[in-house]
Amino acid sequence: MNTPVSDRADELVIKTFKLTRQFGSLVAVDHIDLAVAYREILGLLGANGAGKSTMINRKPNRR
Repeated sequence: MNTPVSDRADELVIKTFKLTRQFGSLVAVDHIDLAVAYREILGLLGANGAGKSTMINRKPNRR
């Protein structure tokens, strides 16, 4: 069953609070809060090694 887009406008498809990832003493991602709604576009910008991929790879329920 497909839900109409108008009924999903407030649905969060990615939600995380206080996401942290450490490699030994190096904190790669530190207490990140993130909420992305259905049909919202998110861009992650940052220098090499800033933790962008680490943050996305830590989300267990990716679609």
